[in-house]
Amino acid sequence: MDFEKYKEINDKRLNYREMEDATVVSNYRNTGCGDGYRIYLKIDKETGLITDASYTTTGCGFGITALAMTTEIARNKTIEEAKRLTEADVEKLFEFPERRKNYPQSAIAALKKAIEDYENQTGLPPEKRVTRKKALEILKEKGSLAGEELASIILEKEN
Repeated sequence: MDFEKYKEINDKRLNYREMEDATVVSNYRNTGCGDGYRIYLKIDKETGLITDASYTTTGCGFGITALAMTTEIARNKTIEEAKRLTEADVEKLFEFPERRKNYPQSAIAALKKAIEDYENQTGLPPEKRVTRKKALEILKEKGSLAGEELASIILEKEN
C-alpha cells in the first residue's frame, strides 16, 4: 500500500462534497463495517454521461480513498460504462491491503446503487436532501434542528 498516496487522498478529500444540483443522490451502507456513503451524480439526461460525481461518508480513510477513486473513474463515463466498473478498476488507481479489499467493493456497489436509483427514480428526492448549507439556514432561523426530518448532515468545516 502506498501510504503517501493514501495520506494525500485523505488530506485533500478528492471529490468529497455535497452536490446541490445533483441529478441523483443515493445512500448506501457498507455492511462490512457500517459506514454510511452518500453518492452524488450529475448525469446528462440526453447522453447518459456522468458529468460530475462526488460523495460524503461517515467512514474511515479506506472508505474515503475507495469513494474518491470510484467517483474519479465514474466521471465522464456513460451510465452503461459505469455499470461495468469493478473493484479492479478502483485498485488500478490505488491498491488496497488484502484486509481492506471490501472498501473498493463497497464503493463500486454504492456507485451502482446510485445508477440504479437514477434509473428507477428512487434516489433521495430533492426536498429530502439536507445539505450543510440548508442545515445551517434552519439552525439560524429556528435555533435548533428539533422536529426536522433529516436523513444525515455533515457539518464539518468547509475547505
